[in-house]
Amino acid sequence: MKIIRKTISALLLAGIGITSIQAQNNSPQAWTLRQCIDYAIEHNIEIRQSTNSVEANKVSVNTSKWTRLPNLSGSASQNWSWGRTASPIDNSYSDINSANTSFSLGTNVPIFTGLQLSNQYSLAKLDLKAAIEDLNKAKEDIAINVTSAYLQVLFNQELSKVAHNQVDLSKDQLKRIQGLHGVGKASPSEVAEAQARVAQDEMTAVQSDNTYKLSLLDLTQLLELPTSFIYSRKAIETAFRDYDGAFGSHPHHILYSVKACSNIGIISLLAKLGSGFDIVSGGELLRVEAAGGDLSKVVYSGVGKTDKEIALALEKGIHCFNIESVPELNDIARVAASLGKVAPIAVRVNPNVDAKTHPYISTGLKNNKFGVAYEKTVELYKQAAAMPSIRVVGIDCHIGSQITELSPFADAEEKILDIVDQLAAEGIPLEHIDFGGGLGVCYKDEVPPSKREFVRLILDHLEARGYKHLAVTLEPGRSIIANAGILITRVIRDKTGETKNFAIVDAAMNDMGRPMFYEAWMGIVPAVPRDGATRTYDVVGPICESGDWLGRDRELCIEPGDVLAITSCGAYGMAMSSNYNSRPRAAEVLVSGSTSQVIREREKPEDLWRGEHLPTL
Repeated sequence: MKIIRKTISALLLAGIGITSIQAQNNSPQAWTLRQCIDYAIEHNIEIRQSTNSVEANKVSVNTSKWTRLPNLSGSASQNWSWGRTASPIDNSYSDINSANTSFSLGTNVPIFTGLQLSNQYSLAKLDLKAAIEDLNKAKEDIAINVTSAYLQVLFNQELSKVAHNQVDLSKDQLKRIQGLHGVGKASPSEVAEAQARVAQDEMTAVQSDNTYKLSLLDLTQLLELPTSFIYSRKAIETAFRDYDGAFGSHPHHILYSVKACSNIGIISLLAKLGSGFDIVSGGELLRVEAAGGDLSKVVYSGVGKTDKEIALALEKGIHCFNIESVPELNDIARVAASLGKVAPIAVRVNPNVDAKTHPYISTGLKNNKFGVAYEKTVELYKQAAAMPSIRVVGIDCHIGSQITELSPFADAEEKILDIVDQLAAEGIPLEHIDFGGGLGVCYKDEVPPSKREFVRLILDHLEARGYKHLAVTLEPGRSIIANAGILITRVIRDKTGETKNFAIVDAAMNDMGRPMFYEAWMGIVPAVPRDGATRTYDVVGPICESGDWLGRDRELCIEPGDVLAITSCGAYGMAMSSNYNSRPRAAEVLVSGSTSQVIREREKPEDLWRGEHLPTL
């Protein structure tokens, strides 16, 4: 919850999700009070309703006005008849053709209707005037509410700064007293009192922070922010550095799995941290290039690389291909030879290890499409080593995703090291071992191993088997980005069904497909909690599919218009989104401290048919 609120909080005053404002200038910036008011007035539901009421009353005024004028009606008709008729005299037949044209014109003038028409006109004008005043009042109310919320944010922000400054002062005082105690000039009770003061001030600072964040969340309700994926820069950087730091001095490569979240803003951030990249398509390779990533740190995985994609990767100078079949090896050798290049490769081994995860994201069993059969791996390496356009550099293994215990990784590593032993005996040296990705994250109550524990397991096995010299490659995706992202959505309506209550929101399965694809559990929390009794809801989107759900049987206290945060949406959220039901895809926003930047604008309706053409056949 703390991370969720912190992320939403940083978003608010920094203008996240407001594509129209940031489209001209993507530099991080904070919103002014005027910008907050203007945005709220433009997007507030009550103001929109009041505006519609004004327009409807304008129509009523015009209608009442014109009813006092004369009515004029006219008509015209043309009739033709053809036929034959018998003469009553001689019984002979003759053709008869006739035509008839008629016109009519009529008018009526209301002379006196008991003042009904004039009174209706006067009433319509009064209704319009009242609607305009209601609209002005709604605008004034929202301006006052936003101003009050904005000022409260600023006030609470300053209180938070003061509280943290007090913590720093208390810590300095504690250090001073501890120093005096060390030379016998302060008693233990004075030290304890200073420590208690620090603890008290830290608690006050936490309370101040919470108050500040809550005031920011109050403001988001008023601003009516649209559906957006929000990513925390700090969370992404921390996750990457946890992996990187866990290796210490051991040679290693951390390759972010682009498929998890492929926004070039995210890729660029990781590239600046020194990350390499795991890709599975030519499009992902070009994304890395567009983001400024180092292409010499790219590993190309996937079972279906085309000749065109292989040639592109060779021309770009990637680190290596992870080979997944004998035909693929032959194709890469052929393309490399035609270009006069030598292709660096590693073989992806399928160790037939149960990752104990969802069957759709298990990749290391013999019935999966990935990798080379364990028993055939050494023979494939011999074949590769004999090819002049192929250079063997490593070995690869990836057993699945969202793995929450270490034993499957340990089993897979032992089997891979057995192959490394056999390759050494065949005189085929390796430069690196790629243990893939797959480390799970906490969505609900999972307790996955830490990144340090995962790395420690790998290094301990290498040392025990005598391979400390080999570089280690990892391909994390979910464990870097999943918990760094949320999806914000708004409650459209509260619907009571025959057997269930439905919270209908403006996000849908096209935005976050994991619940529909994998029956995945996603955390759903109100941005601003309400006081009151909860009800059990299925949280669903507006798409015409029964599978369009984001959460089932959730205890929530909500009302239409409330903002909900769907947690841990960084991985396989936006990356798997679509335009199903002709829905524009959400915006993506990167939050850094108290500022934010739109890294993907929300699609506009016209983007939905961009590139399509009306037929001229």
